[in-house]
Amino acid sequence: MIDQLPEQQAKVSKIGFDSLLEDIFGLNIRALKTISILFRKPHDYFLAARTVDWENKFTPSFRVWFGILALLVALNFIYNNDNSTMTKAYEGAMQQLATGFEQAHSESHSETETARRSLEIDTAQAAKDMGKWVMVYYPFAYIPFMALAGILVRFWGRPLTYVTRLRYLFAIVIPSVTFMFISTFLVLVVSASFFAWLTALMFLIILALDFMTAYRGPFKDMPQKKRLWRSTAITIILFAIYGLGSITATIPAMIKTMKDNVVITEVAP
Repeated sequence: MIDQLPEQQAKVSKIGFDSLLEDIFGLNIRALKTISILFRKPHDYFLAARTVDWENKFTPSFRVWFGILALLVALNFIYNNDNSTMTKAYEGAMQQLATGFEQAHSESHSETETARRSLEIDTAQAAKDMGKWVMVYYPFAYIPFMALAGILVRFWGRPLTYVTRLRYLFAIVIPSVTFMFISTFLVLVVSASFFAWLTALMFLIILALDFMTAYRGPFKDMPQKKRLWRSTAITIILFAIYGLGSITATIPAMIKTMKDNVVITEVAP
């Protein structure tokens, strides 16, 4: 037992901050190298995706994708606060929703019942909660549509197993989700008047990154026309998935937000 202690201590000493990131978010230095290669030489990553162990060089695409979103959710308190443009945008939406909620409440009860009940909504807190829950639900709302796309999308130029097709799809979106992670924090410095423009610009860049990753990655060895139409088709499919995932995440987020922030109190006659 005593002879084994130095070896055990040596193994323990190698567990550092990189291992902590891996434990919490599934991200480590190898994951950062994976993100880098997808920006610089995506074709190399897609070649590795066809091997069982990713050539023992890269982190699996789903783990990187999910890790980035998990980190974004964990940092929610930074970009989702009272001074954030995103929170102010959500607050405006919550105020409209609160007005509609109050009208529906009044219409569904008699004047006497309405007079006895007071409906209150803290729109500022509801806005922050909405921003938080949308981000929490988004990955889980997004995954089923990606899983479906993995079944349907088969124009990769070679026969691939279902798991490999899923690897490809999540790999394509890693550069764009990395950009989304970084650009999300711009809501702290952009004024409310430019928020809609910022959101539209971010979305266009996300689609452009998806197109370029597909064009330079899985379709690189194909003739020009095939590269173009297949990359365009993947981008359109991902565009639809983003929309469906966003709607699917927003519905439970709104229900949760309203449940936590709508208070109906009995008013004494």
